[in-house]
Amino acid sequence: MKLKDRIEIEIRLRENTGIREIARLLNVNPSTVSREIKKNRMVCRNKKVIELNYRDNEEILETHPCELLTKSPNVCNGCPRYINNHCYYHYVIYNAEQADNNYLKLKSESNSKIKNEVVQIELKKDIQKLLNLGQPISHIHISLKEIYKDDMVSIQTIYDWISKGIVKYTKKKIKTRATNLSKDKIEYKKRLEFLKNKEFQDFVEYTKGKNLNIVEMDLVCGPLGSNGYILTIFIPRIQFLMAYKLKYKTPYEVLRVLDDIENKIGYSMFKKLFGVILTDRGSEFLKFNEIEISKKTLKNRTKIFYCDAGTPTQKPFIENIHRLLRKVYPKGVSLENVSQEDLYEVVSNINSLKKKAYNNKTPNDMFIETYSKTLLSKLSLRAYNCDEVVLLPLNTTSK
Repeated sequence: MKLKDRIEIEIRLRENTGIREIARLLNVNPSTVSREIKKNRMVCRNKKVIELNYRDNEEILETHPCELLTKSPNVCNGCPRYINNHCYYHYVIYNAEQADNNYLKLKSESNSKIKNEVVQIELKKDIQKLLNLGQPISHIHISLKEIYKDDMVSIQTIYDWISKGIVKYTKKKIKTRATNLSKDKIEYKKRLEFLKNKEFQDFVEYTKGKNLNIVEMDLVCGPLGSNGYILTIFIPRIQFLMAYKLKYKTPYEVLRVLDDIENKIGYSMFKKLFGVILTDRGSEFLKFNEIEISKKTLKNRTKIFYCDAGTPTQKPFIENIHRLLRKVYPKGVSLENVSQEDLYEVVSNINSLKKKAYNNKTPNDMFIETYSKTLLSKLSLRAYNCDEVVLLPLNTTSK
């Protein structure tokens, strides 16, 4: 689609022309026009809106209260209140020039990505050729860096390619680089220094007098020596539980789950939902920089703190909710064969229990009131009627 087509769309939207008619004028499929508008619609901030807390554009798009934006064409261009500036909401509009700039930027990035992929294919071939000649990896890296310059990968990437079988290496043993391992060992040896500004007293001071959404995070384990763990995340304010299957007890498994949640609900909602995380000092939780920084935006998505050693009472709410979880997965029962779908089902049942201290509301009720039913669905959870809740022990023998 060219700029002149996008200008035509903007003009027709202002005239309240339907999607089908716009598509007919441009001689394209209506779905093409609909995708173009939804993909490129943008927030135009209204100075009449008074907000106590700043919301970024992504959050405004996700939570906009105007019902007209739920209907085609999903923008304000033709709305009289936008045209006359009589509305008290932020505007969501389609701008032809901005849409075209977005397209050109995406095209440039795509071309660059294709170029990089082609370069990597040639690079792998050259590495394989030199490995077949028996050349040392360090030598290969230096010699190819002179040819590929800025496109050359790190020596650790070459080791990773060999480990994954992307390039073949005939030697039985590869001298691995241990810099990352030694770094981890240094961090664990100096844990008190490592957790500076991240301890429980820092948590108390950081949250004092602030209206922050605090969540507690923990790990439920099976019998000693068995794999399979459950990562639990609990929002005490609304008694809401989330649980995720981990195959191994590692920081990378925890990061995988948190990144997956962000991908499902978006950066803004993740930041809102996981304002502050409180957890214990288990090694699986100690990659705090990676936990706090979003992979997608490279901005802070949460703040994490750690309880004092041997004091689980500092996160009492999640310890208490584990009693319900243990009704289904008793201690001594292996968690290896528990699937993520099983956990979604169990958690949905637990969150459907009425809470007397909360006016007989369920955690699901409070979650939907605070956030939305759509967000509950994005987390792959659902609400059950009180007579449908089932919390029976897992019919599995321990391993």
